[in-house]
Amino acid sequence: MSEFDIPRPPDIDASLLQESRANGDYRPVLFEWYQYVGKLCNFFASIDIDSEDVHELPKLHYAVLTGLLNRCSRLMLANVVLSHEGLFGETTAIIDRCIFEAVIKISWLCFKGDEASFNRLILDGLKSEVEFKKLILENAAAGRLLRIKP
Repeated sequence: MSEFDIPRPPDIDASLLQESRANGDYRPVLFEWYQYVGKLCNFFASIDIDSEDVHELPKLHYAVLTGLLNRCSRLMLANVVLSHEGLFGETTAIIDRCIFEAVIKISWLCFKGDEASFNRLILDGLKSEVEFKKLILENAAAGRLLRIKP
């Protein structure tokens, strides 16, 4: 398999499936599929914008979508590392929420596909930076130093 091949689905061992059926615990199987989805996110986030497989898309839109996919991939990898021994359940649930939010944003942007939706997402994500910039400019115009509390 080359770096340009779509990752293959997990090959779940028959003994693992049999054991999961016997004890009613399918978490090991789900863990394999979870890792696979994380690899898929990473694969699709790595496709170059100039690839013939990518339809024409503004560069900023492409960056937003691949950034969200990359976020999903990295958060899923973090969850795999945190949860591989069954620990950090509360933390992995928090990370899962971040993943779900990113997936919903990707789905919404792909469904809408319009400039206004991308702008809305970008502006919402930059809201605190815009407010901070405004504060800096106001303080600079008034000759005040900006003090950030630790």
